[in-house]
Amino acid sequence: MIRPRRFLKLYITMASCSKNAISSAFSFHNTDSDLVEMVEPCLLFVDITEPEPGVSYVVPDTVSCEVTDSEGISRLFDFEGDDRWKLATPDVESGSTTLFAPGITLDLKKRIIRVPEDAVPEFGAGFSLFHDDDDDEESPYSGRYAKNANGTFEVLIVAVVGTGPEDRHKKTYAEISDNFFGTHGHILNTANQMSACSYGRLNYIPTKNPNVTDGVIEINIGHKLKNYDGNGADYDYLEARKEAQEIMKEYIGELPGPHRHIIYVFPRATDGWNGAAGNANLGGYRVQFREPNYLYLGLMMHELGHNLNMRHSYEDGKEYGDGSGFMGGAICAPNRRTTQQCFNGRKSWLVDWYIDRQVSVHPLEDPLWQEDLAGVADYKKDETLVTLRILGNTTNDFFVSYNRKAGIVQDACENGDEVVVHTSNVSIKNGALYSDKVAFLKEGERYVVNDWDLHRPLNIIFDSLDNSTDVWKPNVIVYATCYSDTDCDNGEPCDGDETCGDDGGCLAGTPIYCAEPSAAPTQFCLDSSLLSLQQDGGIIQNANVSNVFDIDAMTDMYLRSMELKVKNTESHIVTVYAKEGSYVGNDGDESAWITIADEVSLEVGVKTVDLSPYFVNGGTTHSIYVHVAALEDGGLIMRQPGQESEDTFLDVAEFDDNLSMKWGLKIKGSPFSEDQSVAKVPYFMVGTMYYNVCGEKPSTSPSISMIPSKSMLPTESKRPSTKPSISFHPSESFLPSMSPSHFCQVNPLLSLILDSGSGKAISAPVSIVFDIDALKSIYIETLF
Repeated sequence: MIRPRRFLKLYITMASCSKNAISSAFSFHNTDSDLVEMVEPCLLFVDITEPEPGVSYVVPDTVSCEVTDSEGISRLFDFEGDDRWKLATPDVESGSTTLFAPGITLDLKKRIIRVPEDAVPEFGAGFSLFHDDDDDEESPYSGRYAKNANGTFEVLIVAVVGTGPEDRHKKTYAEISDNFFGTHGHILNTANQMSACSYGRLNYIPTKNPNVTDGVIEINIGHKLKNYDGNGADYDYLEARKEAQEIMKEYIGELPGPHRHIIYVFPRATDGWNGAAGNANLGGYRVQFREPNYLYLGLMMHELGHNLNMRHSYEDGKEYGDGSGFMGGAICAPNRRTTQQCFNGRKSWLVDWYIDRQVSVHPLEDPLWQEDLAGVADYKKDETLVTLRILGNTTNDFFVSYNRKAGIVQDACENGDEVVVHTSNVSIKNGALYSDKVAFLKEGERYVVNDWDLHRPLNIIFDSLDNSTDVWKPNVIVYATCYSDTDCDNGEPCDGDETCGDDGGCLAGTPIYCAEPSAAPTQFCLDSSLLSLQQDGGIIQNANVSNVFDIDAMTDMYLRSMELKVKNTESHIVTVYAKEGSYVGNDGDESAWITIADEVSLEVGVKTVDLSPYFVNGGTTHSIYVHVAALEDGGLIMRQPGQESEDTFLDVAEFDDNLSMKWGLKIKGSPFSEDQSVAKVPYFMVGTMYYNVCGEKPSTSPSISMIPSKSMLPTESKRPSTKPSISFHPSESFLPSMSPSHFCQVNPLLSLILDSGSGKAISAPVSIVFDIDALKSIYIETLF
């Protein structure tokens, strides 16, 4: 038998959909590249078979690998072709063995891992992010549920019949096939709508089994269905299905075989439905319908949604109350047979169809979130966000989407052209796969969740609508009510000082110019203007974390201070070390480092750490070790390379004309301690490095004095040997109209003299055209 995977709790649920309930709910009321390189190890999962005691081997078809992206979201990928056999070894421990090799690529659309033929797999140890140590549950945002909702899959339709005169289907099998696959030209078929809603990420084709025609096979169970006992009772459809399954094995083999869905359709002459239009296994492959319900596009999409792990969509406590997608009100007027809509924002997040247009925001960390949304119907028309997930509540996450009533959603049963808000419990045990519609907003309306946070309500505002183009875009504002300016600080100094408005909404500050200043850095390093190199983005990392990285200096400079993006609501203690040369091989050797900021206490809202001015020679590499601890629940924001980035350790993460900073290590634990843990993927802190550059190298060892010594003054030898100019300082007319990165004009004037060779006078007017190659950035002042 096959052993169950130890990390997975299996929930098997039959979602029964009442026809009566559905009918009442349907009353007249809606990456550019799919191929990327894997840059970190994935976690292998396999099933082990034990044909006899003491004998075990890996089942090759079960080998898959969990890949975690830069936002911490994990997904399972299958291996392509014979790659699965390479990994089907007893040495692979499911859920604990990691795999990596250079050149491994991920097909995001097909959910396939491709391993190069010449790859030498590297195996390691890891753990699954699907596993929750607190309650042994799966995360509903892990992406596991998207695995079987992306790809091209075979579908088998089984027409179950009996021997009685009323035990047949009224529709021909060609019509049934056409209704699902469009095999005979029916355009509004199920496969077409599913492909349209997923934008080609989920596609259905008829089974390739040679015993089946156009995806439909008839199975006669050999006795009557209508009045099967002679006393007026109809045969129970579940019993009929079990008999059909046994008969099918002769033609199909073991079920489900290669089929993502097996859809059983029964004549009316069956019993046991209890008013249901149909039902399906949650996360399984089986769907069951009583004639003629399988002919309704919305009902078929609804039941297939259950196979894709979607539960019902609630509103006001009603299980089918949400008509904004197929998992609630699945059919509605005027096109009840061919209702065109898709799945709501919560359900869409589950299957990853719009993964490049969905984003998570935490209003306590991002106090000024405001962006446009677009509907699913316009997903491919530009790069506007489709779904927003709001974090921060301990019970529910909130999902915000725009239900544009157009195209593939032209029959939206409810909330057409409205901003819709759904909630979903953060725990699967408590209903994460359900959704509950809690608000639907027209332009200018607001939804407030007073109990979202212990102290600060959540506000979701449909601020304005831009319908000037084919893509309608509602502008949405999300924030937690503020009570002081500190609540609004987004940690970005270049944005200016955010303030708390009278209505409890955060007001943006006036942006300041944060690029390199126009004032000149002089040859006196510490008196020169302060320059900066800034990093943005990232996600919060818990406190007691370090970032160790290398820097390359293109010119002599002093490092002066660092502004760290840390959690706004907590105090932190920061220590910074530095050393000449790369950190590689030295990150655990405390004796190799000097301390340039010793346990600096940052109170709530304070983020700048002053350094003992640290001199770096131009053309050299130095390494920086930043450790952040917290008195309470603080944290440092760090970022990883993007999913499609090829960056890895020691690649440049940010740079300017003077300084480059490289991807480095994220280390959990106290600096240089034995219990440290080092992340296997590169990280970089989010914040700003401030520094002074030196126009000339100091004649003596660098001093930390703020006043330059006289020995650093330029000597006469630095002045030009001829007199191309009568002044070291150009007139105002020579100043550039835009401030350069480095204000060159205050440096000594240099010259290049051309006086060799014979000349010939040519009468005016005359021109000469020639090229020059500049080895450094220069300003041409005069031509003599």
